[in-house]
Amino acid sequence: MELIIFSRKPSRAKIARSKYLRQVMTKPERIIWKHLRAHRLRGLHFRRQVVIEPYILDFYCHSVKLAVEIDGQVHEGKKGMDAERDRFLSAMGILVVRISNSRVLQSIDQVMEEIEYVCVDRMNLTPPPTPPQDGEG
Repeated sequence: MELIIFSRKPSRAKIARSKYLRQVMTKPERIIWKHLRAHRLRGLHFRRQVVIEPYILDFYCHSVKLAVEIDGQVHEGKKGMDAERDRFLSAMGILVVRISNSRVLQSIDQVMEEIEYVCVDRMNLTPPPTPPQDGEG
């Protein structure tokens, strides 16, 4: 078993970088943040651009140990690095949900529903009601 050592205190450089990333969020990140901020999803507290050395997570909810990563062009060609990052976070008990920019832009309601279901599952909460199918209700 591999021993993972990490610093609990983020470096000044990572803190500065996370502050910068909060100021220059992409459109998909702004859309997701609009739905996650201020406890809007099941009362859960999400933070953005959270430093968990050696990484910066797009969105993170400590109470469910869930990282939501919005993957755009920057992630293309970096699947190996993303997989390594996901393994590191998984070893810390953090589940990573990756969502493409295009999915956020095309179907935000479906994306938010998926994030909610993951949160519900991880906290053993009462699942949200399933919306009626076309022609029902």
